[in-house]
Amino acid sequence: MKILLVTDERGNEIITGGGLNHLLYVLRPATALGHSVEFITADEYRGRMTSPERKKELMEKLENKIKEFQPDIINMFNNCIWGFEPYEIADRYGIPTVLTVPDYMLICKARMIYKIKEKESCKRDGTECFKCPNYRTGIKEDEDIFGIMKDRRIIVGSDFMKMVLLEKGYKDENVNMIEYGLNPDAYKPSYGGNSGFMLNISRMSPEKGLEMYVDLASKNQNLKWILAGYPPMDINSPFFDYLGPISESDKMYYMKNMEIFVSTPRWHEPIGGTYLESKALGKPIVTFRRGGIPQYHEGNGSILIDYPNLDAMGEAIQMLHKDEELRIKLGKEGRKHSYSPNP
Repeated sequence: MKILLVTDERGNEIITGGGLNHLLYVLRPATALGHSVEFITADEYRGRMTSPERKKELMEKLENKIKEFQPDIINMFNNCIWGFEPYEIADRYGIPTVLTVPDYMLICKARMIYKIKEKESCKRDGTECFKCPNYRTGIKEDEDIFGIMKDRRIIVGSDFMKMVLLEKGYKDENVNMIEYGLNPDAYKPSYGGNSGFMLNISRMSPEKGLEMYVDLASKNQNLKWILAGYPPMDINSPFFDYLGPISESDKMYYMKNMEIFVSTPRWHEPIGGTYLESKALGKPIVTFRRGGIPQYHEGNGSILIDYPNLDAMGEAIQMLHKDEELRIKLGKEGRKHSYSPNP
């Protein structure tokens, strides 16, 4: 079978970082089963999909790739940049499509990531919902972004994500959950250590709850706190060191030398890809119990705290900081649960 993987991932992230892990989620099982896989990215268009000319260029690029490769199936990956048109092109050529979203899903009319019983979701500005980059591509405010997908196949990365789609009226037989995991050969563990620093590597946007990370650091000043992530921001705080965007080698350096990976998400984190990387490196995790996090991280190298109890989170971090033996134990447990169950 010939699979064309259509992805949002930027070129540098395909080589290193989270983008590579996301792509391996699709590529490893596909190639293990003997399928031929090629991919096309929106990397040079990312963040610039503001004109019909740009969109036309991207669709022509996709159509030329289809003619050249002649795939049996088109796997859309994440889908934030590409919008609806690739499905229309695939239909025109009679090629079935699958949407794979291991990390997050934008699904409702108001472009909320999740709108479920708890009604916990947020925009990038911290208010009640999160806007998709698709608003740049001409999709109207009242359109259901993934309404077109309700009769198509979707692969998600957690039971939580599948539950959200079923609540939205998607068909159970069309939504498959495949567990996410990492390449076991890519990470050498570094257990324990007494560096004294806590680390969070994150997208710098409000749904990640970074203001709570700052609050946590301010209340636990005996510890050293480090924050890294993109896009770069002008941050100068007495409570933590902000590194800005960092290279893959620097990321590995800090993750291997941290004591604990700490995350304070406001939204329902679907999986926690960086959490899995931390566990693969033998480091314990402290984060909130919400979204898909319990499926991947409950009771296996992590301490989960009920949202939004920062005092309990601070107590757990202080306990781990003082007990290297426990950190090593959790690190070894967590590493066992960081790898992909897929080929």
